[in-house]
Amino acid sequence: MNMICNAADAIDSYGNCVKPPDANRVNTSIGAQNKQQRDDCVVNLGLAVQTLREDMPLIFAEDFNYEIYRDDITFMDPLNTFTGIDSYKIIFWALRFHGRIWFRDSSVVILSY
Repeated sequence: MNMICNAADAIDSYGNCVKPPDANRVNTSIGAQNKQQRDDCVVNLGLAVQTLREDMPLIFAEDFNYEIYRDDITFMDPLNTFTGIDSYKIIFWALRFHGRIWFRDSSVVILSY
């Protein structure tokens, strides 16, 4: 079959004209993916903030909801570094344990959101 190819077209191994992808369609698709990622991030951020608002006041009384944390979370302070969700859970267990031993009434009050 004899086809006329434009300068922008490519020729495949069978001698057929291959049109390049429509740049506008590709950019729109990438733009839509980026918008979806941003939207997902905002939703995840909102869920994280809401979960922390619910969990923090009860830090000395109940265990956290750890669903907002990644499995490879890293906790760092000037003296220690702990990696992994299990280590993170142990930190807060120890905080609750020692809070119950050393203090009569331990609580956290969120003053501003």
